[in-house]
Amino acid sequence: HSLSRRGSTTRPKETMDGYTFPTRSSAWIREVSNAQIAEISAEKGLHVERDMGMRNIADFKDLLVRRFGSLMAGWHFAIDPLAKGTIFFMEFADRVRAIGFLGNVRTLWFELGAEKAKCLRLRNLDPAADLMLSDFRASMCAAHGNMLKAWLAVFDPQDRGYVDQDTFVRQSKAAGFKGEAPRLFRMLQDRSAAVDSEREIRPLTLREFDMQAFKAWQRDDREMVTELSPEKSPPLELSFEERQDSIFSLRWKKAQSAQTRAAHEDYRVKEQEEDRCCGSLNAAKAQLLKKYGSLATGWRVALDPLRQGQLSKEELSKAFRQRVGYRGDLNELWSQLAQSHPNYVTLYDLEPGAAESLWSFRELLLRKFGSLVKAWQGLDPRRSGRLEEEDFCNRCQAIGFAGDAHQLFVLLRSAPHKTFVTLSDIDLVAAQAYYRDDFNATTMHGSKPGPVASPKAWPGRSNLLFRADDGDEAEAEAAQGEARRRRVDEGRPGGDEEGGQGDEEVQEDHHEGQQQKQNQDPQQKQQQQEEGQRRDQHQKQLGLQEQVRDGSELPDIVLHHADQAQSQAQVDKGSVQQQDLQDQQQQAGGQQQQQQQQQ
Repeated sequence: HSLSRRGSTTRPKETMDGYTFPTRSSAWIREVSNAQIAEISAEKGLHVERDMGMRNIADFKDLLVRRFGSLMAGWHFAIDPLAKGTIFFMEFADRVRAIGFLGNVRTLWFELGAEKAKCLRLRNLDPAADLMLSDFRASMCAAHGNMLKAWLAVFDPQDRGYVDQDTFVRQSKAAGFKGEAPRLFRMLQDRSAAVDSEREIRPLTLREFDMQAFKAWQRDDREMVTELSPEKSPPLELSFEERQDSIFSLRWKKAQSAQTRAAHEDYRVKEQEEDRCCGSLNAAKAQLLKKYGSLATGWRVALDPLRQGQLSKEELSKAFRQRVGYRGDLNELWSQLAQSHPNYVTLYDLEPGAAESLWSFRELLLRKFGSLVKAWQGLDPRRSGRLEEEDFCNRCQAIGFAGDAHQLFVLLRSAPHKTFVTLSDIDLVAAQAYYRDDFNATTMHGSKPGPVASPKAWPGRSNLLFRADDGDEAEAEAAQGEARRRRVDEGRPGGDEEGGQGDEEVQEDHHEGQQQKQNQDPQQKQQQQEEGQRRDQHQKQLGLQEQVRDGSELPDIVLHHADQAQSQAQVDKGSVQQQDLQDQQQQAGGQQQQQQQQQ
């Protein structure tokens, strides 16, 4: 009655016991609030009664199977998406609430048996699936090293990104897995994003195959260093290498270095496969034939440009790498070429037929003309400095060359496009002597026949270069005088403009030579003649030795005479040394007598 009466005061009324009566507005608000609370509670209770959500462990497992296809897939993609292997309570509570669990999370945690270990694992959710998966991973790691290597090696070698059920079952059994491979294949699949059917069989991806392998593959970590950690042991029980491997940064650097080396090796192999350069002895010969027209020309121009006649292993390797473009194994190439001698390679080892043809031609020139310089003068009487192919063939026929002159021309020319040959193509040292006007080849290192004749092995080189005595000097001076007289007679440089001066020099040289010969005592002349005979005999003996070393087929009687000549040369060498000592003593005595006479 007081609430409905108009014009009542809003101030509360106090009674004798101190109780305050509410006003009309506050009492109305309280009554409406209570009515609303009761209505909300009733609706909530009705909603809870009608809700079919998860409230216990059975409903939780049933939801994982219906949504993801299996408890294992539910664990991998809902409970443990980061593949850590263990889940703690706070993470577990967030994950189960996210998938719609409405029951008591703490009760579910206890029911799963995770309270004792303070963490949850797959074995708490599905022990049989955890045991099967552990056996499968152990088999793969034992066979291939880790799960990622197993995936790349046998399950997905073509890098398609998936594997079908038949391949999975076959490769699992090949790796030693004894469990139910088809059942494991279906348990690993994530079916939350597709309409599932018991008859549907779709491929398995790397993310479903193993989450850690998938993350390592994204980092290009084939050793899975970032996902797997070694077992912890006391540091004092580990060796130095084991302690180094226990440090993540060092393990990661080691894995990256190994991967870089493997990538470089793959690139090298791929580049070598695509490279069209020669990689074998036959390919190298084909390259020389294509570029130079013959193996002999390739030997002179590309392999032996200094005309040494023989190449060591280092020189041959450098020539093949830089000038031929050989990309194969140099050790194998050397073993194929160095058949006759283990320390050097000659043209005989590369092309025996061409070497024999060049040898016979050179030997013919030396036998017929005495020196290669005179031989070139005979082949080139017009002194044009070159011989065309037709002229060369005619000259070879004229001097009696028995081989194929056209083939010899091909072997001698310096390039396939050349239509002529020069003296330098026949012998470089002879060409140098020719351009020095040494027509008697006195300044050449020697006259040993053959295209492989090396200056180091030519006889007479030591006498002319290192033991030049009076006789050799006189012979060299006589050769120079003859060259000057030729220039005067032929009107060459030094004969027209300076003709008078050249004649005077020739006459002076002649008078000086005559005076030296007159001033020489008969005893000195006899000594010089004996020494000249010994030098000639020594040169002949060296020529026999060179033929024996080169493997020429000499008869036994020649080899016997060569041995006798060698022993005689040693005796002569001792007598020469004794005679030199006596000459020095006589000169010393003569000097002492002159000093006494002067005093």
